[in-house]
Amino acid sequence: LYLETNGRKVAVCLREKTVLTTQKLGELLECLNSKHLVRCHQSFALNIKHVRELKKTSAILSDGRAVPISRAYEKNTQKAFLQSLGER
Repeated sequence: LYLETNGRKVAVCLREKTVLTTQKLGELLECLNSKHLVRCHQSFALNIKHVRELKKTSAILSDGRAVPISRAYEKNTQKAFLQSLGER
């Protein structure tokens, strides 16, 4: 669903569980190389396919969780969300 920097670790938040890794968020995004993972905040990246609703400062996921969106990543997140709507 999303990735969250938590101290020196990154939490990979899945539907059923959360997995911690010691990789940095940017490195993890490069390794995963998925067109569906979008950086939306300095500390967060989300799987755009699981976004139900996009607000100015947050994305609401399919399970109801909210992930913050910073101003620096707002336009890129909006663009990715609109592209994903075309694929659905």
